[in-house]
Amino acid sequence: MPPEDYETRRTERYVATLDLLLDSGRHRVVVGVLDPVTRQTSFQTLTRSVPASTN
Repeated sequence: MPPEDYETRRTERYVATLDLLLDSGRHRVVVGVLDPVTRQTSFQTLTRSVPASTN
């Protein structure tokens, strides 16, 4: 986003969706975001379990 749009768009939500190919078991995934304008960062750790394949 251009810096001049910051004030009008700063409350908007942005969503990124992606698929991960993981082996079965429990996994921790860390997601990080960097705002290049303000240099602010945010991190979130997610824990997910992938069931064993039934094939």
